[in-house]
Amino acid sequence: MKNIMFMNFFLLMLFSCDTKSSGDIINEDIEIKNHYYIDASDGSDSNSGNSPQSAWKTLYKVSSFTFSPGDKLFFKSGEVWNGQLKLKGSGNDGSPIILDQYGKGGNKPIINGGGAMTNSGATLLLKNIQFWEINNLELTNTNGNSNYQGDLWAILGQLDEAGGIEAKHIYIRDCYIHDVNGKVATKTTGGIYMTALGNDPSRYNDLRIENNVIDNVGGLGIANQSSYASITSNSRYPSLNIIIRGNIISNTGRNNMIIRASDGAIVEYNTLINSSRHDTGHSVFCFNTIGVKIQFNEAYGNKGPGDKDRGGFDADYNSKNTLIQYNYSHDNQWGFGIMKRAVNENVVIRYNISENDDTAIYFFGFNNRTGMTKASIYNNTHFIKAGINLSVFGSGQAARTAFNTDFYNNIFYFEEPGSNWGQIGSMVNFSNNCFYNISPKGENYTTADPLFVNPNEGISDIQWSQYPNVLTGYQLKQNSPLIGTGKIIENNGGKDFWGNPLYNDKPDIGAFEHPN
Repeated sequence: MKNIMFMNFFLLMLFSCDTKSSGDIINEDIEIKNHYYIDASDGSDSNSGNSPQSAWKTLYKVSSFTFSPGDKLFFKSGEVWNGQLKLKGSGNDGSPIILDQYGKGGNKPIINGGGAMTNSGATLLLKNIQFWEINNLELTNTNGNSNYQGDLWAILGQLDEAGGIEAKHIYIRDCYIHDVNGKVATKTTGGIYMTALGNDPSRYNDLRIENNVIDNVGGLGIANQSSYASITSNSRYPSLNIIIRGNIISNTGRNNMIIRASDGAIVEYNTLINSSRHDTGHSVFCFNTIGVKIQFNEAYGNKGPGDKDRGGFDADYNSKNTLIQYNYSHDNQWGFGIMKRAVNENVVIRYNISENDDTAIYFFGFNNRTGMTKASIYNNTHFIKAGINLSVFGSGQAARTAFNTDFYNNIFYFEEPGSNWGQIGSMVNFSNNCFYNISPKGENYTTADPLFVNPNEGISDIQWSQYPNVLTGYQLKQNSPLIGTGKIIENNGGKDFWGNPLYNDKPDIGAFEHPN
């Protein structure tokens, strides 16, 4: 009986207690020495800052304070600050410094940079710091002028410490970034830009940019840069363990995303919309990288003046071992790019879906260059609806000559005849592909109808949380003639677009492997 009474009392106490999470606080009167609160309306810089009732007020106060490992910094929900926030101090392994919001209402605290050019032109400046986790801010940086306002960013990371620095554990999550600069098309400004440009080699290690929404920024959505990671340098010092995941990036002046100067970066579950509004640029590309993996992303709406660099996904030059897999490109001018210039080794493009990319499907950049080694493009599904007539490799001013690439097990499906291949150069091989309403190439091909379940549904903004139940219209019916007729490929990743396992026997043609 005593045990039952004790358990009832314990459960009552457990479920009657408040829990502390983003946007909630336990007791506004309790001061915690390593917690700091900022309230633009009711705070005061003469306060201790250690409770909501004794909150600080200004960005100047926060920017002048040096934080320590384990500190937590909370901005009040729904409040607005104007100016720059410059964070000082670093956490350490196991005790990062955490920035988040508090209070009821749920609206993120807003910091408006105002387009000011002081202190590097960033709304939030992360200079030579590490072990920080930044969450739930709304950031802008514009003076309202539609023209170029200078080099501006929402978040700028700078590594330029004397002697160099390896900045570890920088996490930027759940922020809303919008209205940065005017109609700007630079590749060095924008939403989130992490740099290592000092006089001594520096880099990031464990950089995560996750679940942010970025819209209407001049320049780039998310990018990084370094002076010390040229693919041809013997003293190369690339960033490591970069993960860019779950972001929605739209209406950028130039590319939605650029991954530079890093090894083993992972770009996944992002939605990339209306890239390059004011100049050409692929939605996402890598440069000076080794082993970048671009997967489970959607890119669409990359259209505009000019006939180049308007694809969804690009393996740019000066890169090695680039893997582009399980992505969805649709309604762009191009689907996928491979640059033939300089160093570009071992590009693999597999198990992707391209729908209604309407100028061409593959962009082999730098037409007169032949630097790239063999690329492999296999088990992709390409669908072009009626009314679109294109050249797979471009035509006229947009012509790009395919080069040194194996095309295996792909579906090229055109709802009506009228499209063509464009220019095909040397060392291009076709085998075990399906060509529907376009002239066949290579050997062991089929021209049969693939028998998709329900293609061309016009789906945008995939909810990756529902994966694998996405784009199922591009799966094959059980009586499809493409089942079991592909070419065996070693090291094929082990699964199809939807996660179905690949067998040791002949695979299906296209991005789907029928489980039966």
